[in-house]
Order: sequence, then structure tokens, then C-alpha cells
Amino acid sequence: MTVKYNFNIVALPLEILANSCQQVIHGLFTVVNKGYDKPRFKYNVILSPRIKNADVFFTDLGFEENLQECVLFLAVLDCEKLMPGFHDIFAKLKIDYDDNNWFVPKVRKIDQTFNTASILGTIAFKPYPSTLKSFEITGFTSFERGVGKVLLSASTNYYQKELLAEQIVAKVIVEHELIEYYTSIHGFIEVERTLIKKGEQKSGLEDGIITSG
Repeated sequence: MTVKYNFNIVALPLEILANSCQQVIHGLFTVVNKGYDKPRFKYNVILSPRIKNADVFFTDLGFEENLQECVLFLAVLDCEKLMPGFHDIFAKLKIDYDDNNWFVPKVRKIDQTFNTASILGTIAFKPYPSTLKSFEITGFTSFERGVGKVLLSASTNYYQKELLAEQIVAKVIVEHELIEYYTSIHGFIEVERTLIKKGEQKSGLEDGIITSG
């Protein structure tokens, strides 16, 4: 049975998150790690958490450079549960290429009333070095069936329309069985595979990520 979601998408520019209180960052750090823990424990290929600790949230997800081009998208069913007085803090975006409701902050920072319990999924993009205007997916999680599919499609469209992205890149772990997901469902093209040996430094993974073999 396929579940169709029509949820709210909250777009959080990383420049605003960088100004926000530590409770917000810690909450998002917990959400992203929770999302990555499911395949981590299932496949036992990656032994370390996705983000080592909340202090390196921005660097571990690759946001340390070109912060102004990085956006974190949240899938949320009930916006008022995300923050009290949500509609006073966030403005609704007019998006004519997606059926979901889109919101962006009207403020320059998010305070400690931010509650991550209502988040159904996350995805972010960071600049990717290329001759094209390229962005790489990072922090992609989904906690309900069908949410990730909708969120990836919607956020990719956003980057193509609003930031004029010419190429979207996804780096995945083959053993996590994601190749078919990206190629068959989302139309990505597999370009290359890299063998990562245990303890190898030049691996394409962030510093501190530990593999099982």
C-alpha cells in the first residue's frame, strides 16, 4: 500500500540556523542521527554516528563553506507543534511547482521553543565542486513511509528552480541498497563506485567516520 503525503515543508537557510540557539542545533543533530541510525544498525557498515556531536553539526554535514547556498528542509505535518506561534515566525512561500505548503522564516534566528518531535523527515543540500552549478544531498532522513520520496523530489525541484541548480549529486553506500532507489525512483544516473577500506583516509567520507571493513 502506497501512502500519499501532503505535508508542510519548512525551508531553513543555514545562515539562519547558524544564528540560532544551541538547543535548536542539538535538536536537529538528534533528528538527523536518529534517521541515519536505522541503516547504520541494520547493515553494520558504518559504525559511527552521522554527526559526531552537536558542536560539529555544520562541518559534518558539509555546511561550513558557502553557507548562503545551503538549505535544510523539514517535512512537518503540524507546524504549530514545530514552534508555538509558527505562522507569526514563518511566511508561506508561493510555490507553483509543488502541492505541499512551503514556509520560510521571517526572523533571523530560531529560538529554543523549536520542537523537533513533529518532524517527519529532513534533507539538505550543500555546494558540490563541479564545472556545473552542482549541489550534493546531505542530512537526508525519513521517519514515515513515503515521506522521503516526496521530500527529495520537492526539495530537488526547489533547488533547480530557486537556486538554478544544474546538477544534484547523491553519494550513497552501496551496501545500504540505495542505488536502485535513486536511479529507478528519482532518475539519478550512477557515475562511479569507490572502494573504501577500513582505516583508509582518502575515502570520500567525512573525517571521523568509522567503517566496519
